[in-house]
Amino acid sequence: MRSSWRTCWDHSASKGAERDGIRMHGVRNRSDVAALLARRGLRATAPRRAILAYLLRRGEHLAPTEIFEDLRRAGRPVSIATLYQNLAALVAGGLLRRFAGPDGAARYDVNLAAHHHLVCERCGRIVDVEVPADAGVRPVASRRRGRSPVAGWQVRAMQVEFRGTCPECRRFPRRARGTMGGTIER
Repeated sequence: MRSSWRTCWDHSASKGAERDGIRMHGVRNRSDVAALLARRGLRATAPRRAILAYLLRRGEHLAPTEIFEDLRRAGRPVSIATLYQNLAALVAGGLLRRFAGPDGAARYDVNLAAHHHLVCERCGRIVDVEVPADAGVRPVASRRRGRSPVAGWQVRAMQVEFRGTCPECRRFPRRARGTMGGTIER
């Protein structure tokens, strides 16, 4: 069991362990993952450590099916029920954010800082972007008669989604990366 966990984590070193998710939570190794879970009052079970380490390493916006398959391929399989239970616990513990992706499926994000998304309409790739606070983005009602439907609202958060075509899809118009990381011929 220990070697599977090590394989899952060590794989991150070859992919660049200093990705945003890892830097963001101050995680550098397996013991940091366990300590991070403990600070949030979560038990550091083997599946939970594997799931969180994987998500921090990837730093992407992944669907549960992608997480499930990638952990299985890395030699650290978890049941689908265990995966969903742990994702829910990590969200409740404030270590992940759950949101609906462009395809409507649940996706998970380790970037908890205020940010927005740039979505490729062809391959589904999602990239974190910032909108400067001084950009003046605020809700404005559509032109209607009478009282404004946005009057009286207290806005606590904002999520902007930009849509377009990523450089890879623009470069190879007949090929696009699928949501599972594979290549789709178009």
